[in-house]
Amino acid sequence: MCIRDRIYPVLRTLEKMGLVEATEVYTGSRKSIVYKITEAGIKYLEDNTELLQQARKHEKKIIKKYAKGKVLDIGCGTGYHLHNLKKIGFSENDIAGLDISPCMIGEARKKVNCRFVLGDAESMYFHDKSFDTVLCMFSTLNIMDVEKALSEMHRVLKDDGCLILSVSSVWDKEYKHFFKRLGESNIKKKTLHLHKHHIDCRLFTKNALKKTLKQHGFEPIFFKGLFVFQRPFWGRFRDFSGLQKARLFLGDMLNIFGRAGSVYLMVCKRISIGC
Repeated sequence: MCIRDRIYPVLRTLEKMGLVEATEVYTGSRKSIVYKITEAGIKYLEDNTELLQQARKHEKKIIKKYAKGKVLDIGCGTGYHLHNLKKIGFSENDIAGLDISPCMIGEARKKVNCRFVLGDAESMYFHDKSFDTVLCMFSTLNIMDVEKALSEMHRVLKDDGCLILSVSSVWDKEYKHFFKRLGESNIKKKTLHLHKHHIDCRLFTKNALKKTLKQHGFEPIFFKGLFVFQRPFWGRFRDFSGLQKARLFLGDMLNIFGRAGSVYLMVCKRISIGC
């Protein structure tokens, strides 16, 4: 099943929730459905809660340190990272956004005047070795065909290119006792349920993710686990208590236990496949 087939049922569900609205568009006799994000949807996606702040602060720090040259943001959404790239000095001519949703691209255009492409990461319309940096953040990779997407990222990156990504780990589904999370897991996926629809998400242990990246021409040079001692509240945004903030701080300080985190943040350099 292609990524479009996995995403569009969810868009129809989001329409029922009032987060997007659908409009019928006719080209000759051909009818298509265009989805536009609503104000409620924007608020939901950009909710300024401590949960998102916790993830975003680490992403922004790593992007500022490692992003270089021409940058492609895969799954750019409403343009959060593209806007941030502009703020830290990247020219709008040197950044580009890719997203499968026209409504997301429409919102992103309000933040930054750069190149946008409607499409998915499994088959990208870019020339070989077009970018110095590729971003794939906020678990976007989890819902893709990982092998196809990584092959495409490797193709569009230059020889000395850099991949910056964040993914949900197996422990985002099965938040076991801390010491058990330092081992391995047989869990391969989790299912996101939205009313009658669902999306299967592929999950990773640290070792499995590193192995998959290496097989597709990426050598990890930075790794950090997020939400190590405190589980995130996906889908039910709320602020953290004092004790929960202390757990988050402890997780930030002790990256040696990062493999137990619910989210993995990684930076990889592009290498020749098979090295």
